[in-house]
Amino acid sequence: MSRMTLALALAASLTILALPAVAQGLPEPPAGLTLDQAIEKALANNPALQAARAEVSRAEGEAASTKLYPLRSLAANVGINSTVPPQNGLPAPAAGAWITLNLGDLLSTPAMMQTADARLEAARQNYRAAQLAVVSAVTEAYAAWITQQKLLALRQDAIKSSQSDVLVVQRLFGRGTATISDVLKARLAVSQSQADLVQAEGLYNKTWATLVQQMGDTTWLSAKSNKR
Repeated sequence: MSRMTLALALAASLTILALPAVAQGLPEPPAGLTLDQAIEKALANNPALQAARAEVSRAEGEAASTKLYPLRSLAANVGINSTVPPQNGLPAPAAGAWITLNLGDLLSTPAMMQTADARLEAARQNYRAAQLAVVSAVTEAYAAWITQQKLLALRQDAIKSSQSDVLVVQRLFGRGTATISDVLKARLAVSQSQADLVQAEGLYNKTWATLVQQMGDTTWLSAKSNKR
């Protein structure tokens, strides 16, 4: 087999091996997804945060109703008051109105209000802690996704570079200035670059899926890349 024939055979096999980087169809985020947008989605969709927010609302309602607790026994009456000073030894009936209030309810109200306020403060602190946890988790997931996005681009560039190297070595081989060993080494570099790309795609998909889950919008996982 001549050098030219062997070079053409190597070029053909290389064409078969060099699959496009988007062959697997990577999940594609919306254009220009920022960290602030990711955090905003997570704060709106996180179940733990929603539960904490609901607990704050419940505690606020309890605190407000506790302040009105003494009024539950409040009674107003209008009628004839026969306790006015007597005239000629006989009580004189008179029209009147009076309000009664349960003393026990009135005395217990401050302690109840203190308890309700403590529960409200605890609910608010729990909500703030949940917010911080969500922001921290999304920030970490976003940073990991950006890192893998950059690494994926580097792997794609590495394949293009190794493919160009193979073409150069094949030309040199055809001219007799490179050996078959040089060609095989160049092809091996392409194969290694492809393996690195597959690994990078897997890590990219994993970090993107993690970010999507943190944002609570899993419909994005079904979106495929349209880059070619």
